[in-house]
Amino acid sequence: RWLAFIRDDRGSGTVWLSNPDSRSEGEEVLSSVYKPLDVAVTDDGDVIAAAGQVSDPHLLLVRRGSQGAVELPSFPHPARYPSISPDGKRLAFSRRDGGSWHLVVRAFATGFEQQLTHASCNAITPSWMNDQTLLYATDCGRGVGLSTIAQVRVPN
Repeated sequence: RWLAFIRDDRGSGTVWLSNPDSRSEGEEVLSSVYKPLDVAVTDDGDVIAAAGQVSDPHLLLVRRGSQGAVELPSFPHPARYPSISPDGKRLAFSRRDGGSWHLVVRAFATGFEQQLTHASCNAITPSWMNDQTLLYATDCGRGVGLSTIAQVRVPN
């Protein structure tokens, strides 16, 4: 129902929210001051963005119609690559720990969190295939920069 995207503004990214059914180009919901890196959008038009320095990004929430962003302090950082489940109940993202990016899923309602990958390699850019399966890019067993797509089942 909504489209969130990062638009370049003189070398800096800004986050925009658009309703694809509208002829409007959308509206800027997160300025370049926040240094947005990645975005996801809920069915209600709320935006979750990874933002900040690439070395220590954190997750922000921008409620549709509000002015400004709120840091999600209960999500330890560095965290990137947010992806909202099809049912809107969970957020998948990658968190760096010990030099590697690990795949994590968190329930919005309870805050219950599950780390799905543990190897000393990277698991990034999760995308929900359905409510129980995530696809993600990984360099495990391949070397940095030689990623492939893998999938993992998300426990209930």
